[in-house]
Amino acid sequence: MTNRAVVIKLDPRRIETVDRPVDELIAGEVIVKSMQVGVCRSDIEMLDGNHDDPMPPYPVVVGHEWAGIVEEVGPGVTDFKKGDRVVGVPDMGNNEWFGHSRHGAAATLFTCPARLLRKIPDSFSWTRATMIEPYACAFNNITKIGGINKGDLVVIIGGGVIGICALSIAHHMGGTVVVVEPNKDRHHLAKEADYVISPADGDVKEQIKKLTGKDGADVVIECAGVPASMASALVIAKRLGRIAMMGVATEEPVMAPVGLIRGKDLTVMGITGAAPECWDPCIKFLETHNIDMSWMVTKTFTFEEAAEAFLAARDGSTNLKVHLTAN
Repeated sequence: MTNRAVVIKLDPRRIETVDRPVDELIAGEVIVKSMQVGVCRSDIEMLDGNHDDPMPPYPVVVGHEWAGIVEEVGPGVTDFKKGDRVVGVPDMGNNEWFGHSRHGAAATLFTCPARLLRKIPDSFSWTRATMIEPYACAFNNITKIGGINKGDLVVIIGGGVIGICALSIAHHMGGTVVVVEPNKDRHHLAKEADYVISPADGDVKEQIKKLTGKDGADVVIECAGVPASMASALVIAKRLGRIAMMGVATEEPVMAPVGLIRGKDLTVMGITGAAPECWDPCIKFLETHNIDMSWMVTKTFTFEEAAEAFLAARDGSTNLKVHLTAN
């Protein structure tokens, strides 16, 4: 079998689909047949040179949102067997990331440490399974800031993939959810929100107060990564509010009223990715509530069409989520 892989190359930075041998199978690892791979904003940031800490092993195989089938197990692997349907945790520890500092899943066959694998329910389609990773990021986010209590006012800034996943979780946990999204063409995507507002319609905090009767949010989840929205999270939160900063941001300076952190006794956390310990409860949460985020995938391309897929993924006005398949 020809092993085709989607890689980011340097000088110039570009996406190519190339022939690449499968890495040697060593103890504690498995070979996986890739079924579906998501294109993440962080993949685009890596392509653009904004995500080189730690430095990826260019040309690096992309793909940290994925689902596949175990093809072969290495020595010492006892929890998995050929034919198992699996997804994988990207966080390898010590700031090492599968699909970034280690070659990822966008290849016909690829190797992966068995400790990163999680089995998926038979009822999950490959698309549904591949959407577990972004959902797990939001699940990890909400778990680490203390969860959502029934009746909490939750404000989600940014109606992209992570924002919509966070909305789903907050809704099913019993929160009253307001989504702040400037692009009104995307408001219909926030299906489970109690309210969807735009900054273009006036002061965000005043809009929230008028709609909910509450002077501030119990929980603010910032998913946009835009300086103005990051700063606004501090204003929107109520006294003793909790804020999760999750939006992928560049190093552009942010002018923010940081005095409000002390003044309102705010808890502010910066949260990256999905911690390994959140994956099992996240998959159970998805299964228990019969949640299927497949509808978010607006376009699917083959590995051979990877360059086109990345262009499509940049077009947030048209596409919410783009996936790749091996054939």
